[in-house]
Amino acid sequence: MFTILSRTFLSARAFAKSPAQVMTFSTTPVVEKMKTHQGAAKRWKAIASGNFKRAQAGKQHLNSSFSSHRISTLRQTVYSTKTQRKTLRKLLPNA
Repeated sequence: MFTILSRTFLSARAFAKSPAQVMTFSTTPVVEKMKTHQGAAKRWKAIASGNFKRAQAGKQHLNSSFSSHRISTLRQTVYSTKTQRKTLRKLLPNA
């Protein structure tokens, strides 16, 4: 009988809430932090005008068949469009 009671007590205790999980009521609302999308942060940089710029893809390797004009065009910086800007402002809140 003792083993049955101890098992019941231990299993009930395992599911009891720890002090950290107990809900507390605060006067100030908890605001979640805005997280930066790391994939976008590594590719896009914000500039002073509020626009974003990035380097073009496709210049690193497997481009031996490209014309010299195409490779020199890939060297240029690309700026975000109006639609991309709207999305990037959400992905990069601290930029």
